[in-house]
Amino acid sequence: MTRSRPRCSTPRPRGRPRPAKRIPGSSTRWDATSPSRGRRQTLRNLLRHDSNASAVARAIGHIRGDLRASIAIPELARQVGMSASSFHKHFRTITSTTPLQYQKELRLLEARRLLRSGASSVTAAAFDVGYESLSQFSREYARKFGVPPSQEAGATTGRRREAVRAS
Repeated sequence: MTRSRPRCSTPRPRGRPRPAKRIPGSSTRWDATSPSRGRRQTLRNLLRHDSNASAVARAIGHIRGDLRASIAIPELARQVGMSASSFHKHFRTITSTTPLQYQKELRLLEARRLLRSGASSVTAAAFDVGYESLSQFSREYARKFGVPPSQEAGATTGRRREAVRAS
C-alpha cells in the first residue's frame, strides 16, 4: 500500500485568505469574498422577479406606500410570497435592518421633512407619519437626529421670521 502525498508540503494557515481567482480573458483577479461582488449580485437579483431580493423590494414598496399603517410581518411576507422567517432573514440581509426598524426610519425622515418645510407642527407631523404617541415620537426623533422635534420646528419658524424681517 502506498500512501499518497499531500498536494502541498506546507498547509495554508488558518485565517489566511485564499488567493484570488483569475477572470477568464482578463489580466485582473477577483476575490470571491469582495463586498462589491455581493452588491452586484444583489442588484442582479433585484431584476429577477422571482428572487428574494425582488420580493424584499416589493415589500419595501408596500411599506413606503402607507407609512401610517402598522406592519404585520406575517401578512407582508405572505403578500410577497415568503414565509415570515425567510422574509425577515432576507429583509435584514438586504437592508441591514428589520422591517419595523426600516419603517421607523422612513417615518422619522418624513416627519423631519414635514417639520423642516414648516408645513406641520410637531404633533401634526407625528400623527401624519403614523405615530400614536407624541412622547414616543419625540424620544425616537431626538435619538435619531440629536435634537428634539420641537427645536427643529422652532428653528424653521425662526428662519421664516428672519426672512420676513429681512424683506
